[in-house]
Amino acid sequence: MRRNIVTVSMIIIVGILMVFISCEPGQSQVRDCVSVRLSRLESKIQKLEKRIAVLETPRSEIATRGKASKANLGGWRVRGNWRKLKKGMSENEVIKLLGNPEKIQTVADEYWWYWDFPAARVELSGNKTVVGWSEP
Repeated sequence: MRRNIVTVSMIIIVGILMVFISCEPGQSQVRDCVSVRLSRLESKIQKLEKRIAVLETPRSEIATRGKASKANLGGWRVRGNWRKLKKGMSENEVIKLLGNPEKIQTVADEYWWYWDFPAARVELSGNKTVVGWSEP
């Protein structure tokens, strides 16, 4: 998230510099030139913000997918469900088995899903498959 804010800030700074470089001081229409350039920058910023929102969507979707299905029979609270976990399982298989995580944390290129934080967790790789877990 910080990297995204820094990136957007750098784009704004570069854009402002470009406005002043492209508008020669002797022009009588400097204000119009600046206004057009600022409008373009605002448009670019809006597009970048939308892209950032899309990139951040998977985690928020996982957290709001709804209640755990009845098929998981107690979800993460049942030790037997944890024993059914296997490396390589998909995130959807984990949700069906344990229910939705209470907390999601990104660590390097992995996602750590927590139930009963911090006691129980499932570690997912960057491609959203199980690489490890810790039972409650």
